[in-house]
Amino acid sequence: MAILNKIFGSSAVKPTIEILEKKAEPVLRFGGGFEKLGVQTRELDTRTPEQIDATIDYLAKRNPAIQEFVKDLKQMSPRHKALASDTIELAGRTEMLMTNVNMNKVSPETNKSLLQHLLSVFPKAEKENPASLDFAQEVINNTDTLTSKYFLASMNGIFSSPEASKHLEAIQPLVKDFAEATLNGGYTGNFEKQNNFVNFIQALLTPEASPEKIKLITKLCKVVDSVPTSENVPICLNRFVTSKTPVHQVVENIEVLPTVLENSLSNGKKIDVVDFVNHNLNLK
Repeated sequence: MAILNKIFGSSAVKPTIEILEKKAEPVLRFGGGFEKLGVQTRELDTRTPEQIDATIDYLAKRNPAIQEFVKDLKQMSPRHKALASDTIELAGRTEMLMTNVNMNKVSPETNKSLLQHLLSVFPKAEKENPASLDFAQEVINNTDTLTSKYFLASMNGIFSSPEASKHLEAIQPLVKDFAEATLNGGYTGNFEKQNNFVNFIQALLTPEASPEKIKLITKLCKVVDSVPTSENVPICLNRFVTSKTPVHQVVENIEVLPTVLENSLSNGKKIDVVDFVNHNLNLK
């Protein structure tokens, strides 16, 4: 340091080196242009909280109508403000199709757009009904953007319905299966497939349905699928989840269903599998 003292003087102000933090950049999740319709498997959202905030800011500059919600959205957990970011981004997309859901169109009744309504209820839903936000993210992660927007438009009431939490948690693992059953197979020029997808969800989202039995749907379907020649055996999900049969009894009946179903089919007999698992009491 002696040489520096000679150059600058002993009382000289020493130079300081500042390390500037790199400002987070916005990261969008949906590419532009044409998207294949039907089931999607979107990449895991690995954005940092700072990147999500930067994305919300970027999108809000392009859509000033949502500026009033930005502060509250940024105070949400990273997981749920990521949903807010996805929702804003979806609203900015216009499908190059005959069908489109305009999330920015202002309703004359409420003087708000669908997007504004969603952003206004998300922060409250995070506190009172986080399952609804997680469910919406599951839909977005597994469906095309047209279906995601249709879902947000037709089922936004779930965000203000805390009583639906247990049902949504039970239905969430079925979202991809419902999408595969309803959305694939080409464009129809209308919302028929999107409506079928939503109907699958709504059929289970009823107070009469048992969340515990909803959780058994996958098990029941796998058991039926495991039996050869069972491809045409119908399963009435509505009767299954709304029956009054104790859950433990249904589980026991599902365990013996493969043998009963295989014997019936091999003898050319039809069997109502839901009626069997709901009412068979002769297991002992």
